[in-house]
Amino acid sequence: MLDRWTPIYIEGDGNCMFRAVSQAVFGSQEYHMQLRLLACLEVGTHRPTYDKSNPACHELLKRDTLVPPPFDELWQEMTALGESCCYVALLALSCVVRRRICSFFPPLQSTFVSPLTTEIVGRSVDADSRSIAVMWSTVWNVPPTGEVKCCC
Repeated sequence: MLDRWTPIYIEGDGNCMFRAVSQAVFGSQEYHMQLRLLACLEVGTHRPTYDKSNPACHELLKRDTLVPPPFDELWQEMTALGESCCYVALLALSCVVRRRICSFFPPLQSTFVSPLTTEIVGRSVDADSRSIAVMWSTVWNVPPTGEVKCCC
């Protein structure tokens, strides 16, 4: 992994996914709020793409291995500054920055490959476009059951 990518510290404040993409695209985390706003505008303007209950949703949301939240929950987490977001936000961010996003979730066991380790290609993004990589991590204690708060 370290042969391909260079780890960079991202502030873990709930905005970390947007900070990570800002860092990767612009070389600075300072544009995270603008990216979050643009991602919200993308999701709000193109709801069918981001709503799993809609037959026209993005193919990533149709996978059995990843379970997106209902649209109302997705919208609530995306529009709340400082709230961590699920992988669907990466789909919107891919569209916003016009790049493929290589999502990487470190293996918890040597043979386990998380479904979050995948290439994300947003709406209208060219499959040959440049890519950025984002690795999922957590700064909170992971409970034995229930929700896990993740950030990039």
